[in-house]
Amino acid sequence: MIGIDLSNTQLFNVGIDIFSAILALIIYFSYKHFFSESYENEQICGLEMILCIVLIADIGTWLLDGISGRGFGFLLFFCHIIYNLGFVLAMGYWTKYAYFRVRGVPMSDRLRRLFLRNPFLIFAVFLMTTPITGWCFRIDSSNVYHRGSLSMPYYLLLVAYLIVSMIMALLYYRKEQLPDRKGELLTIAFFPVPMLAGGLLQLMAYGLSLEWPCAVISSLLIILNKCKRSISRDSLTGINNRRNLDLYLSTYPEERSITVIMMDINDFKHINDHYGHGLGDEALECAAEVMRMACARSSVFLARYGGDEFVMIVNSDFKKEGDVIVERIRNGFDALNQADKLPFDISVSIGQGTALRASKEIIRQCFADADDDMYREKDKYHGRTKDQRD
Repeated sequence: MIGIDLSNTQLFNVGIDIFSAILALIIYFSYKHFFSESYENEQICGLEMILCIVLIADIGTWLLDGISGRGFGFLLFFCHIIYNLGFVLAMGYWTKYAYFRVRGVPMSDRLRRLFLRNPFLIFAVFLMTTPITGWCFRIDSSNVYHRGSLSMPYYLLLVAYLIVSMIMALLYYRKEQLPDRKGELLTIAFFPVPMLAGGLLQLMAYGLSLEWPCAVISSLLIILNKCKRSISRDSLTGINNRRNLDLYLSTYPEERSITVIMMDINDFKHINDHYGHGLGDEALECAAEVMRMACARSSVFLARYGGDEFVMIVNSDFKKEGDVIVERIRNGFDALNQADKLPFDISVSIGQGTALRASKEIIRQCFADADDDMYREKDKYHGRTKDQRD
């Protein structure tokens, strides 16, 4: 371990902690102001607030360390308890966020109980008994902080949550084919790296405070990635927008086969005119969710093409694979209508276009083929509905 003169580093540590706490607050209020409430934003906001509290506690530990007096000793002990409890809570918020963004669903109650609540309760008991056991840390008679006999295992167990989230993101990255999704998974996998590097330097050079400022840098990367995602997402449905579709197609490999599936909601103007644009927007959201679920198990790029039209890009020229996805879509709308979530039924007209290669000209032809196929089906739909009215 490298020895560092604390008198030369206290100002640096306090300064970088203050800067990092301010940055964490900026990130927190940015989420509150610019993004709507959601499960993932709740986890990130919780993480940022905990980071801010931990950094303030860290400032207290540097300012109070070595100052004589029983009151100062109590405050120093309190700051270290808050610091370590914050570590536990931060790992919990990050684990829930990473799981949700990687897997697409929140952790189940059973998983939270098994991997978060019960272990973290043990960590909390371990911390609260530290005044008696000295396992995590101890404060000597001169009010100087010392690491406890079990501080390293405690630290490594918490770091394991970061490692697991990194491995989970990398495993999904290997199977993912969509570029923007791969970028997000890499960002999640990279999140622990600055924090682990800062923690390692902090362990080697006792007297430096780098771990939590590095964690704030990592969380800054998360919000930058979210801003990038928000630019490429349709604000109503949450799926890819036309801009991101164009970007995706511009980088699509020419040697790869392609299937284009186009979808248009039937009688959408009638829905808006008779039920209002509020329910029309809700219909678009429900339709997008049905399509998202239909392609969840496939390598498919889903986007809102414009208005009530949607498009899927399937990395395959096998019409059978496109037919499977189309069947999932129709089954999804049947289930939605049976659930009576809306005061009207929703159906879509669907068309496909496939090709063995994907040059720009061929992609345009696939879109044209899918569009023609879709409108042929729409003509049949209008013919059926006319017959039913007659």
